[in-house]
This record gives sequence, structure tokens and C-alpha cells, in this order.
Amino acid sequence: MNWMTPILALSGIAVGAWAIIRYLILVEIRIDNNTFRTLYDICKDENKFIIDEEFFTEIRHPVVYRAFCFNKNFPWFYISHYERLLQAGFQGKDLVTSIMCTRWNYKNIKTFLEVSLKELQINLFGVPVRIATPWNTDKIGAIKYANNPIFPESLWKDFDDEIGEILLNNSKTGAILYGEPGNGKTSYVKYLAVKHNLPITIITFVPEFTNIDIMFMFSQISSGTIVLLEDFDNYFDGRKCIIGEGNNGSNNMGIKFTFDVILNCLDGVYNSYERVVFILTANNIEKIDEALRSRPSRFKYVKCFSNPNLELKTELIEEWAEAAGNLNLDQILRLKEFKQLGFSLEESKKKMDINT
Repeated sequence: MNWMTPILALSGIAVGAWAIIRYLILVEIRIDNNTFRTLYDICKDENKFIIDEEFFTEIRHPVVYRAFCFNKNFPWFYISHYERLLQAGFQGKDLVTSIMCTRWNYKNIKTFLEVSLKELQINLFGVPVRIATPWNTDKIGAIKYANNPIFPESLWKDFDDEIGEILLNNSKTGAILYGEPGNGKTSYVKYLAVKHNLPITIITFVPEFTNIDIMFMFSQISSGTIVLLEDFDNYFDGRKCIIGEGNNGSNNMGIKFTFDVILNCLDGVYNSYERVVFILTANNIEKIDEALRSRPSRFKYVKCFSNPNLELKTELIEEWAEAAGNLNLDQILRLKEFKQLGFSLEESKKKMDINT
């Protein structure tokens, strides 16, 4: 049994060395899925030693990924990202991500995650676009470029200036953008996000959400964010929720949340909303309840993005303006493209399936 003594001694030394390295030299930091996606994008073309990686052909982020990352812009670290099955709850799976670094680099890594990573995200990929859920916010894309608004400054400049002011004084503001589809509401939101370097957080509503779920969504809105409630008239007609409503007005979806919880969330009952911009878009302003469109503390500005007037149409398509008819901005810009290609107005309308 003499051979057991050195084996046990070596095993004890190995366990002790592992414990010292694991708990005294290394630090593990659990990070959210949005942070992982940004780190993965940044490190994609950098030096790294990969342990595990998922291969996929779609444009998405891997479910399994383990690697040592070496980058000149931040301290080296080990990242582990994997899927965990849940035994209970609404979701069947959860994604777990952690990074491990040496203890003397801990503060540098924390500073990088809290400050530098956001700057790198914007500089390399543009402002992130996220969708809010009751459990977290998931990054679904990024916007790097956006066109300046085509409509006269009298429509949009005051709200643009207001955003610059609230970013300085850590307050909040909001606007309702309404009008027929194709007139630049979403493009204007993208312009504001890119100009002011503000991530967009999209809030949608599904029948399964409860009032508590909606409270959680609004409570986790971070500072320096545009909160977008897009096509709100598809969810509510006044205070009545119309999700899944048929032509006869019947609704069998079993809606579990109420309109008043949205009002409370907008008022900041569950969040202080520092440097936050709320934007609500709708096609039909009549469906937007007075508690939203007549309360400046919730939405200070109400902007109508209607079809271009004759002056703007003349600026864009010149002599075609009067004969073009009552078209939205997207259609006018499409006519401009056909005009530059040498087509006639009649040919252009035919290609666009517009009755002449």
C-alpha cells in the first residue's frame, strides 16, 4: 500500500492547487444574454482559443460557446455560454453565460463591461435594438446608419432638441407619432436613436402577459434608452384591448393585463426613467386614449406624419407632383427612383400597382 501514499499526496496537492486557482486567483462573473451577444460579435474576428462552438448557417448567435478571448481593447478572459433546461416555469430553457478572469483584472473587466463595451457596440455595430420580455431584454439587431427626416423641421425638430436636453438633465420625455403607414414614423425613430446614440427597447403585448409581467418589463428599462411602443392601435382601441379581436368584436384570447397598469408604468411608479425617451406610434390617432395623448407628463409631443403636401412632393418629384395624387412618402420616394431611371409617371405608377 506504499504506492497509495504518494498518489493521495499528489491528489491533495492537485485539489489544493485547483481550489487556490479557482477561488483565490480567478473570479467568475455571470453576464446577461445581451452582453454575451455583444462580446461574441466583438471577439468574432479577434484572437481566441475556442473550446466549444456551435456551427450554424443562420444569422444568429450560438447556443454553445466556450473560448479564451485575447483582445487588445480589454483584459483577457474565458467565456462560457451554454443552454440549461428548466424544471418549471414559463420558459423551458435558459441561457447561462459567465466570464472568468484573474482577480487583479476584475475591476478592469467590470469597467469594460459597464462602459467600454457599450461604446464599442455603438462604434462597431451601431445602437442595439432590443425587445423587452418580463424576464429580460433580448438583443434582436442594431442600427448603424439612418437618414435625416425629409419632412420640414417644424414637424420634428422640437422633439429632437428636447431629447438632447433630457440627456443632459437626466429626465424623460415622450412623443406620439401617428399617421398613415409609409410616412416615416419608424425612420424618424431610427434617426433619433443613431443621432443620440440611444439603444431602442421595443415593448409589445401578448395575451399571456399579466399586470405583474408588464410591471417587470417597464421596471428593467435602463437609463439612456428609447422605449418604443410601436403600432399601439393594434393593441388598444381606447382602453379596450383588441388583441385577437375578430370582425364581430369577439375576443377569446383571455387577456390577462389591464390598461391602467400601462399608465402607471409610464408615470414611473416602478422606475425613475433617467434619460429615457418614450415613443408611441399609431396609424389611427382616434384609437389612442386621451390619457395618453392629452397628458404631457406621459407624451409631451403629438406629431402627425401625414402624406406629403404639394410643396414636399414638388421638391422630390418636381413636375410630377400635382399628377402623382395623394401618395405616402414611401410611394413618392419610389416614384423619384423611377423618374431618375427615365420612366414616365404612368409607367412608374403601373410598376407600383397604383391606379392612374
